[in-house]
Amino acid sequence: MLRSSPWLGLLALVGPAIAQDSGPSQDLTELSLEELLGVEVSIVSRSDQKLSDAPAAVYVLTGDEIRRSGFTTIQEALRMVPGFYVGRFTSTAWEVTARGFSGPFASDLQVMVDGVSVYTPLFAGVWWELQALDMGDIERIEIIRGPGASLWGANAVNGVINVITKHASDTHGLRVSGLVGHENRETAVRFGGQLDDGVDYRVWFKGSENSPLVDSLGDPANEHWAIGKLGFRTDWTRENGDRVTLLGNAYSARVQESYEVAFPTAPFSYIENDTTPKNGGFLLGTWERDDSATSSMKLSAWWSKDFQKQVDFRMDIDVFDVDFQRTKDLSTDNTLTWGVGWRGIVSHLPSDYTYTFDPISRVQSTPRLFVHDEVRFPDKRASVTIGAQVEHTTFTGFEFQPSVRALWNPRENQTYWASFSRAVRTPSIEENDIIFRLPFDNFSGDFFVEEGSEMYDSEKVDAVEFGWRWSPSDTLAFDTTAFYNHTGEKRTIEFGTPYSAGGLNFYPFVFDNKASSNAYGLEVACDWDATPDWRIRSGYTLFKQHTDLDPDSFDVSLPSDESAPKNQINLRSYYDLSAHWELDVGAYYLDDVPGFDNGSYTRVDARLGWNPNPNLRFSLGVQNAFTDQHAETGEDLIGVGSEVERNVYFSLSWSR
Repeated sequence: MLRSSPWLGLLALVGPAIAQDSGPSQDLTELSLEELLGVEVSIVSRSDQKLSDAPAAVYVLTGDEIRRSGFTTIQEALRMVPGFYVGRFTSTAWEVTARGFSGPFASDLQVMVDGVSVYTPLFAGVWWELQALDMGDIERIEIIRGPGASLWGANAVNGVINVITKHASDTHGLRVSGLVGHENRETAVRFGGQLDDGVDYRVWFKGSENSPLVDSLGDPANEHWAIGKLGFRTDWTRENGDRVTLLGNAYSARVQESYEVAFPTAPFSYIENDTTPKNGGFLLGTWERDDSATSSMKLSAWWSKDFQKQVDFRMDIDVFDVDFQRTKDLSTDNTLTWGVGWRGIVSHLPSDYTYTFDPISRVQSTPRLFVHDEVRFPDKRASVTIGAQVEHTTFTGFEFQPSVRALWNPRENQTYWASFSRAVRTPSIEENDIIFRLPFDNFSGDFFVEEGSEMYDSEKVDAVEFGWRWSPSDTLAFDTTAFYNHTGEKRTIEFGTPYSAGGLNFYPFVFDNKASSNAYGLEVACDWDATPDWRIRSGYTLFKQHTDLDPDSFDVSLPSDESAPKNQINLRSYYDLSAHWELDVGAYYLDDVPGFDNGSYTRVDARLGWNPNPNLRFSLGVQNAFTDQHAETGEDLIGVGSEVERNVYFSLSWSR
């Protein structure tokens, strides 16, 4: 098992996999604020455009900013994004959401790594603990808050996240890195170079191990986990200018956890203390061509596999995806982007008594088509973008997801934008096929049964957004977004008709769509270059929501309207003490969450970095500096979340 594997011996010598690369590309945090606002992003339109001109609530985390934050996972780094709510439920379960209901299985974010979706079709969410990347290979993380379904398809409801890794040409040479802390231990090795035919490449390995969190009394929970991941990337620019990329990874994880196993004879269940193996990976290939200065095309294909095995349940899921995109300037003021794609899902879910899936094996097929047209006014100060995506899913048939976005630049330092979008969250395999049984007790023979339903339909979100960006100077910038979301046909779990079989009594609960909700809020980001050596980034989030049940609903699943913090504030300071020393501090305040009986808390992280030369970095840091332990989540349907302790860590990285 990974927790006793030999790579742990490296931890006394090396630190986190978050070193600055010695490749030719410049770290984005070395840019001035004015230059940073001019960084091009692709998540808003599927083609490059300036961050400051994007008609959406877009945010960028740079690789160097992640390094200086001390965060070693993607989900932790998302704490820095205004509008996002991130909480750790257990050592292996996270609550990551934006503009919506929270919970360990928040289902409204589309998450991608280099364009490969890591959103699992099993339960409509993300296995966050399995997204273990070498953080030093991340170029940036692009984030949209709000719907992005007209380009990225179903389930891009309240946000889209794309983790973009560095081009292989930027990671030549050897780097060894690692981290030792109270909470986690990590190591990573990476080697890159160039072949004779001009193909740049890198291969890498990352291993990490996380200690259990604790309960309210400070006792360790039964939730230890460890993961090892091996990956590669190649980039090739051909003589005709075509660009070809091939990348992939494979992981093996072991999760120590406790869960209830049911069976149809007394005492009807027992608690299994198990170490669950989780294995998988993905392979991606892309080809890009610029026909001219005004026309380009891109073809990508990927395959992912995830396998897990518990005492009473086995999961084996393959996902195949093909996507073609074409972008062409129809005139100097009109750019058309269109594309077609197909996704296939092959699932095999054999199980025992606790979990049953009907059918056990299923093949899903989802073809799709999108069109995105941007029209710019002759003075270039305003634009209108109209787009839509049409998909045909196995469970719900045709889904239409349109968007309209408008942008106006009255002055060079000001941007106003507005949008209307529709997005859908389609049913998962669980919501359609599952039969999940647990006994009420150990003697009566009465069972709670959660049943999937073929009648369960998509959740539909209509969103209106208004945004304003203002840079009063080259060193100060504000980005403000106000939004209103209406969600119709929201998921509920309703009482079914009780029945008896084999001397047992079953009380079913069935997935249905008998709720609607309204959510609104405000998100503000402020960036300030106080001096050439000191940058401050901050964010504020206001969020409120209200849910209405249909008159005939007796829902037992929806969290309270107060299931996310009303107010959140973050403040991060990045200060270069000298050419070789860095001092970074981050503070995060979250309001209480009455719906989950979770109190407010303030988290303070600090890091001192020493870089004696460009190839060697040391860091000493602390997370949750002023509290011994605190809960980041509260009680949910699956239990009571664990508490996060203070974490002191030391890290170093060496490259040549």
